[in-house]
Amino acid sequence: MYDPDQPDDLDGHSHQPMRLIDDPWCTIDSCDCGTVHVHTRTLSVRLTQEQFLLLARSIGVAAHRLDSLLADRAEQACEWSGTPTAEA
Repeated sequence: MYDPDQPDDLDGHSHQPMRLIDDPWCTIDSCDCGTVHVHTRTLSVRLTQEQFLLLARSIGVAAHRLDSLLADRAEQACEWSGTPTAEA
């Protein structure tokens, strides 16, 4: 498993990681070797930079769709209960 504090990974190349995200639930490091290392409490994965960018774009689209869906559901719940919506 990738360890940013170690100079060499198991595959034998050295890493000079740059921390992109440092949250308690997730760390993401971009490495000079062309990979991105994602670590959560339940997931540890190494992706190419291209794979990571595709995944990030897909997650962004999914997050936008989920946000819209949740807003629509909240508006419907207000309509069903007779509560005025924010637009009214």
